[in-house]
Amino acid sequence: MNQEELLSMNVNTINNKLKDEYIDFKSLCHDLNLDVKILKEKLKDKGYIYSEKENQFIKRN
Repeated sequence: MNQEELLSMNVNTINNKLKDEYIDFKSLCHDLNLDVKILKEKLKDKGYIYSEKENQFIKRN
């Protein structure tokens, strides 16, 4: 899976992967060979930020 494929998924799918398969976002990116910084920026552009505490992307207020 590349970054574009992951970004085409909705945030719920990414959050489910984080909840069910990975201990944190860096692990997900490492396993899927994705760039952490770029992916975070693209999701931020869609209105989401990563919460380390919750290990989920949450909608910004």
